[in-house]
Amino acid sequence: MHTNDEILLVLADSGFHEPFYVTAHFSRSPHLELTDFVEPPVVMSRSESETVKFLGSVNGLICFCYQLDYSYSAFQLSPYNGLVIQIWNPSLSTILTLPPCQLPYPNINFNNVYFRFGYDPKTDDYKLVKLMSRFEECLQVEVYSLRKDSWGLIAQRFPSHVTAIINEDMVFVDGCDGRLHWLCFICKGSMLQTIVAFDLGMKTFSELSLPQSERCWHRLGVVAGKLCLLARTKNLECEVWVMNEYGVAESWVKHNLLSGLSGVHFPYGFTSSNKFLFATHDGHFGLYDPISANTKIMASLKRSIKVVRYVESLVWMAPVRI
Repeated sequence: MHTNDEILLVLADSGFHEPFYVTAHFSRSPHLELTDFVEPPVVMSRSESETVKFLGSVNGLICFCYQLDYSYSAFQLSPYNGLVIQIWNPSLSTILTLPPCQLPYPNINFNNVYFRFGYDPKTDDYKLVKLMSRFEECLQVEVYSLRKDSWGLIAQRFPSHVTAIINEDMVFVDGCDGRLHWLCFICKGSMLQTIVAFDLGMKTFSELSLPQSERCWHRLGVVAGKLCLLARTKNLECEVWVMNEYGVAESWVKHNLLSGLSGVHFPYGFTSSNKFLFATHDGHFGLYDPISANTKIMASLKRSIKVVRYVESLVWMAPVRI
């Protein structure tokens, strides 16, 4: 019996001729799948859909997109030239297709289009931020508002000295406090990095200083409601730094949260209940509880996954627009 046990949704993007999937797991026994727990969103069939990519999740809502195959004749009807973005509420089995953005792009390339999905508590609004870069230049930023059901341009541009964005979030926990974060490189061929933050209410960018460490950071995360950084050391151990006071560089503190963990191949991040998700050397995924120092191995997952906590939400999605 799993009373009050956290339920995790495992989301796998489609690719390499494999369909996307959504599975549910108790965090106490993540190797077991809860069959028929959620009804996955209905997207185009594989013959019509090229790629499904999960963009983010907050407060029980999941944002994803899929790209229509250019050979599919109906793609010309899409305002995104083949890209469809949707917000899904798994607990109500409702879904919303977003309207056209104001700055369409001629070609879809997930390597230079970056999305973040978050919640703005000041206006009780869910927002999707879109960055698009071209020739290493971040163009104007757009923000979608669920309350307004429309896109708007942001006057302030993404910091121009950023040379690359690390856009590989595996655990969706960012954006709950009204801020979104990107881990970025600021110099080619070096380890110089920075954190770029976006305030959803103020619609402004800022930068957060990194800890005084020589690490090349792999992941941004959140643990116990605080921003954290994760790195893999040369001896394949994980290092975790936590920003105890948001925005204060001197408040970065190294934590020994993972001192009892071994066999980590790559750090992914912390779930909402502060369990640590990581990949093992043999291709499995594990959940480590820092309090009990207990590790649970999930079923072997050969593909890149994203993990989000299942939350029941009453946010109603309007019918899908066609």
